[in-house]
Amino acid sequence: NLYQGSRVAWLLKTGAWPEHGVDHRDGDSRNNRWRNLRAATSVENAHNRALSAKNTSRQTGVKFFKKIKKWGAEIMVNYRNIYLGVYERYEDAVAARKNAEKNYFGEFAPSASRENAA
Repeated sequence: NLYQGSRVAWLLKTGAWPEHGVDHRDGDSRNNRWRNLRAATSVENAHNRALSAKNTSRQTGVKFFKKIKKWGAEIMVNYRNIYLGVYERYEDAVAARKNAEKNYFGEFAPSASRENAA
């Protein structure tokens, strides 16, 4: 394809090409309904990307440290890793990550509805 469907949808709705890029709120690049699209820079768009296939914790930014038998949480902001702590329980590490996503990414934090679909 010469043009991404989301960019064409943006043009048709607004009359102008998007200044940077277009993000799909629900993470489904085939869902080009207007209510699912929003203007985004490439950095903002990356905040809610799909979980890597290499991820074994089922949560971005959460990993298990075998040596100490604890869960760690981190987040990358402005190309810098921010360590959120080490936790006994997986749920606590996930909560720390989710809280940081809301704090740092705002409306571009992965949505709860998208996580439930994964």
